Amino acid sequence: MNPSRALAPAIAALLVCRPAAATVSCGQDCYQADSCEQAAVQAAVDAALAQNGGTVKIPDPAGAPCQWSKAVQVDGTLAPLDIVGQSQDTTRIRVSEQAFDVAGKPGTRLTISQLQLSDATCTGTCDSIIGVGGGDQWRFHHLRFETTGVFTRLFRTYGQTFGLIDHVTVTGSTPSEFVTVDDEGFPAWKRPLDLGGLAAVYVEDSDIAFTGSWEGRPFDGENGGRMVVRKNKIRNQMLGSHGLDSGFGASIFSVIAYSNSFVLDDDAPAWSSKTWGRLAHFRGGTGILYDNDWTIGGDIWIGAAHIDLAIYRTPTDAGGNEHWQPCDGSQYRMCSNIGKDWSLQSGNFPYNCKSDQDCVDEIGAGTTCKWKTCSVSKLELCAADGDCPSSETCNGYLDGPAADGYPCYMQPGFGTQMQRAPWYEWGNTRKGGEGSSGCNGCDVDFGEDVSQLEPGRDYFDDVPVGTALPASCKPHDGFFHTAERVLYACDAAGKWQKHYTEPPYPHPLQGGSSGGTGGSAGSGGSGGSGGAGAAGGGAAGTAGAAGSGGATKGESDDDGGCGCTLPRSESSGFGALALALLLARARRHRPSC
Repeated sequence: MNPSRALAPAIAALLVCRPAAATVSCGQDCYQADSCEQAAVQAAVDAALAQNGGTVKIPDPAGAPCQWSKAVQVDGTLAPLDIVGQSQDTTRIRVSEQAFDVAGKPGTRLTISQLQLSDATCTGTCDSIIGVGGGDQWRFHHLRFETTGVFTRLFRTYGQTFGLIDHVTVTGSTPSEFVTVDDEGFPAWKRPLDLGGLAAVYVEDSDIAFTGSWEGRPFDGENGGRMVVRKNKIRNQMLGSHGLDSGFGASIFSVIAYSNSFVLDDDAPAWSSKTWGRLAHFRGGTGILYDNDWTIGGDIWIGAAHIDLAIYRTPTDAGGNEHWQPCDGSQYRMCSNIGKDWSLQSGNFPYNCKSDQDCVDEIGAGTTCKWKTCSVSKLELCAADGDCPSSETCNGYLDGPAADGYPCYMQPGFGTQMQRAPWYEWGNTRKGGEGSSGCNGCDVDFGEDVSQLEPGRDYFDDVPVGTALPASCKPHDGFFHTAERVLYACDAAGKWQKHYTEPPYPHPLQGGSSGGTGGSAGSGGSGGSGGAGAAGGGAAGTAGAAGSGGATKGESDDDGGCGCTLPRSESSGFGALALALLLARARRHRPSC
């Protein structure tokens, strides 16, 4: 038996009414952090996970926001957990490093809600404020972010993980990417298309507003990520993605975006350049965009008022080929420093090659230009026919046989196993804009300027809609059935097949543990505000007493407080120390962007 679990009941009992413990009970399966300081929240999380999970309640600061300089580690593989503050307006935490580092497990609930998170001068790796890997039942909701762009992104997902981000409010100047959706990398492109399925990262019902502009920080995704963005208000930020291009990972797999309202405004203090390059920017995979609208300020010049599709590996691109050799008709294989399953065996990254020397130059001595792809299943690496599925041969190369390399590996318009999966759009409109770039009630279509992308093959503009399928169709034609909320696509035999079914709204996870408000727990201590250049450097404030009352499992989320109101004393450190010693967990390490 795990010794920490064996001793956990005794520790929990000790913490229930012991003076000034870092965690006190607030009812059955409820753990009240002694303050909103990072150490107190970590102790409460560990105490909950040592039992059967439950609710961790974070009190408001007594004055200035609590200062965090390291992440709370949340091992959600152990038990269900809800982490909840009192209110997104009052439970204020200022972070100079990641706030929550979350590991999830399929089928196990994990939520974070009712917190206000603001950024401070970075003191570590400021890749994301909340990072999550694993699991399919996580929900981050009713959160408020106040940001100045210190963090590259607010949320980041890692590995095969699916969940929901909803009812998030963002205000700030310099944008951070709202979310970067990653998956498990190249193997993610082997899984079924499943457009509209719940095996994706969903963002819905959120209000995201930046006053500044940074097109290089969009909604983003890569490494096989699957993203659904719907029914949000998004100001001065666009949707985008990475392809197989400016990083060493796989392209994003899919993006679904519908019923969002975007604003590119000219309100003070708007950015000085008064320009915006395009309305969205996708560099790989497949996707569906419909019924979105863009409102553009009257003095904002739109360079290309379309949904941009791009291939950074095209030879004419100035900035996308630094990590991969260009898509130019060459017969590329993959270097031998990765395994047949795409796992990295040596070196720091995978690389495409025409010769052994390419691999030696980029990876190191002893590597060879080894792996071809199977003839149909293009995500299956092979050195011989026996490495391929039945009836396939090992005669494929990374890019296609055309003179320009079409199809480029993982380019827009392809999905599972590099089989054709065009982009579709309909019902997207824009209004506003400066001069000849402006328009009122105009249609928004796809746009591209590379030879490897063609309309009617890799993407389809203005998909027809209605309640009766046309009698005939050509391969890959689309039709959106408005009564069924289904996008049909025409197969190779000229028959309509369901391609995408609009997912249920709201997301089913909104019907789970909502977190609500955190209740009436007493105020916790706050670190001093510190200087702007040394976030969290102030002295710790005095923690307030925990509130009274006690919620039990299954009661309303408005029930709050703790079962005991306790003074602080010198003996209070014993419980926290015992808990820390017994329940310490190794920090997980994940690669940054």
